[in-house]
Amino acid sequence: MSAIRPRCAAAAALLAVAACASSDSRAYVPDGEALSRSHATAWTEARIALRAGRAGEALKLLEPWLGTEPWHVPTHVLRQRALLEVSGEEAVRAWYERESETSPDDAVRALLAARTRPRADRQRAAGYARARELDPASPWAAVASATEALAQAAEEDAKATALLDKGFVADAAAARLAAERARADAEASARFATTAAPGLAAAHATLAEVLLAQRAKTPSLPVDEALSAATRAAETDPGEPAHQALLARALRSAADDRGAAAALERALALDPRSAELHAGLGRVLLDLGEAQRARRTLDEAVRLHPDDADAWLNLAVACDRLADRAQAVAASERAVRLAPKDPRILEGWAMILRAAGRPAEAATAMERYLAAGGADREGARAFLAELREGKP
Repeated sequence: MSAIRPRCAAAAALLAVAACASSDSRAYVPDGEALSRSHATAWTEARIALRAGRAGEALKLLEPWLGTEPWHVPTHVLRQRALLEVSGEEAVRAWYERESETSPDDAVRALLAARTRPRADRQRAAGYARARELDPASPWAAVASATEALAQAAEEDAKATALLDKGFVADAAAARLAAERARADAEASARFATTAAPGLAAAHATLAEVLLAQRAKTPSLPVDEALSAATRAAETDPGEPAHQALLARALRSAADDRGAAAALERALALDPRSAELHAGLGRVLLDLGEAQRARRTLDEAVRLHPDDADAWLNLAVACDRLADRAQAVAASERAVRLAPKDPRILEGWAMILRAAGRPAEAATAMERYLAAGGADREGARAFLAELREGKP
């Protein structure tokens, strides 16, 4: 029985979200209990406008509510995103830094100013820490801290890999430990947020992100809690495509690709302009064996975002499965031009070239895979040996 639990849990999650998605997906406003009806409506319409690429309209909708005290965090988060598109990063940072300096003891202003700061020198993390110091009960500051800690963990993991490749074993181990600590901090902050604000979709989404990141590092960890948190986020705010995409990731981890495809289709119904969602759905459709649908979906992904090497490679795989070898090779070569040192891309390119009957080029591609540090060195050498022996 235990072997089928993830699939059962995934099915239950999918049914619950499907039922919820059939209701009014515009009704939920995060942290909106104290808002007037007009303010809540403006926020909802601004989110729709921003998703549709109408950032200027979103700014106009939100403008009357910027001075509402205390500041409504989701209103200003939407406003930051819209202002970024209209006026650029410096304008966003200057406005929120000025507001924070004017009211230095306001936790919300400190939080929102921190969102505009660069991550590289830890300014953003320091700003979030200041916001939590000013208001230890704030779920928004906890969500922000968790997200930042998760990003820091990813950076430390990448640093550890680079150090290990250079032979600095002790330094790599220290970076791995720093990553583990950051993930633990992220989990603690996310759990605090879900306890402090159980009705906040963003809190449950953040916990799901943290748990999925931990499972990516330790695949033996159960997926049930991550799936439950992702489901809760998608149920609470079915009008947010990011929550549906997150649910799809959790369902994929639970070996429910069919459920993941349905979640991504719901996300695309909300945000059809998203290249990332098209790319994600295309990848899932490949795993489901639906090559024709995958090709159409991935064609749209690369049309919307021509610089996505992964999407181009997945498109190449779809074309290969449909026996369109010429297009498969062309798409894989486009992927390699975009990411010439990515081992995954190089390995896929080699496979496509071999399937197209171009063994010499396939061998060169696999040698580039090895030179780029590809992990499956034994498999790559076996691939090259088979080519030398003339095996198709």
